Amino acid sequence: MSEEQRREAGCRARDLRESSRFQGTSLFAATPARRFAEVFRGDVSKGYHRVLAEVAPGRAARLPEAMLTGSLHGCPGQVGFFRTSAGPGWALVGDAGYFKDPITAHGITDALIDAEDLVAAVTRGGDEALVECERTRNARAEDPAPHRELSDEMSLEVKALLAARPMEIPA
Repeated sequence: MSEEQRREAGCRARDLRESSRFQGTSLFAATPARRFAEVFRGDVSKGYHRVLAEVAPGRAARLPEAMLTGSLHGCPGQVGFFRTSAGPGWALVGDAGYFKDPITAHGITDALIDAEDLVAAVTRGGDEALVECERTRNARAEDPAPHRELSDEMSLEVKALLAARPMEIPA
């Protein structure tokens, strides 16, 4: 499968071992929700191997020599939705105002950005400022690009933290 075909299929695989401190390797394989039922159809192990063979054939070829120490789990994802997040004298931030699949792991990031926007709206004053804050939040939530950029930036920090020596805590 070519890189273009992999992008079109939306499948991903990633070796989550970022440091030699880990004794094993965790492999994460993902496919878009629209393909989940077709790929995994009652057999998570078969679907997992299929996705890995499509997107990471080198890693898939090494699986027979690996030992599975846990169990495989499949999750088709969760459908997101928006709530009205502002009204006369009240406002919600982060995932209190909308739901997105938690696999993105950006709930606290969204809440902090929303809180910053809310402070600006409250400072401007008026219910219309809160409604505009909600519109801005909805537009930002529908655009995944900023989260991808943030994830790329954070991955460097995570790698540095994982490579750091554990801190000795005196008894």
